[in-house]
Amino acid sequence: MWECPGGSILAGESSLDGAIREVKEEIGIKLLKFNGKMIKSDRRDAYNDFYDVWLFDQSFEITETVLQEDEVSDIKWVTKFELANMYDSRNIVPTLDYFRFVF
Repeated sequence: MWECPGGSILAGESSLDGAIREVKEEIGIKLLKFNGKMIKSDRRDAYNDFYDVWLFDQSFEITETVLQEDEVSDIKWVTKFELANMYDSRNIVPTLDYFRFVF
């Protein structure tokens, strides 16, 4: 299934810093802090965690990415319509349902 880059923050790290680090580790892109905006933050008691989602308004080419072999098998750009079709076809993890409210 398709998923966005993500992971856990490290001790002493902010949510924003963790998001930037995870994207750099997983797809090799250096995001800029001032391009980020938190679009969702939930306390998830079932998982005993917090779930923060960041949206970055920053351009890059797919050819600039370096995929982390252990966690990332592929990457691609899609339109909102394609994303909706992928979600409805259950090709995207269910936790990404918030995408419908972002665009």
